[in-house]
Amino acid sequence: MKAIELQRWIEEQLPNPVPGGGVDGIFAGDPQTEVRGVAITFLPNIYVLQEAARRGLNFVIGHEPIFYHQTGYPKIPADDLQEKMNTPPGKAKQQIIKEHDLVSYRLHDAWNDFPDRGMGVPFEKL
Repeated sequence: MKAIELQRWIEEQLPNPVPGGGVDGIFAGDPQTEVRGVAITFLPNIYVLQEAARRGLNFVIGHEPIFYHQTGYPKIPADDLQEKMNTPPGKAKQQIIKEHDLVSYRLHDAWNDFPDRGMGVPFEKL
C-alpha cells in the first residue's frame, strides 16, 4: 500500500471527517512510497525518525508537525516553514527521511476530535 492510500484509509476510518484547512496530512516524504510499517508518536523528532527507520517503519504518524513551524488558531500561514527546514534539526530530519524513504503524516485535529481517545481526554477515562 502506498502512503497516500494509507492516509486515505485512515481518514475513512475516523469517526469525524478530517477538518479542512491543511494541518492534517502528509507533509514530508513521497506520498507514493510503499509503506513497510507504521510508527505513531506525539512528536516526530529526530530520535523518533531514527528509531522508526531502525525498526523498518517508514510511515510516521505524528500529532505535531515534522518541522515545527508557526501555525495556530486562528490559523496563521506557515511563512516560516522553509526557515525551520533549514535549521540543523530540520536538515537532519530531511536527511533521515530521504535515506530511509520515510513519510511523515500529521494527524492533529482529527486525533484531537477522536471521541473518548483524543489528546484532550483525561488519563482516568482511558
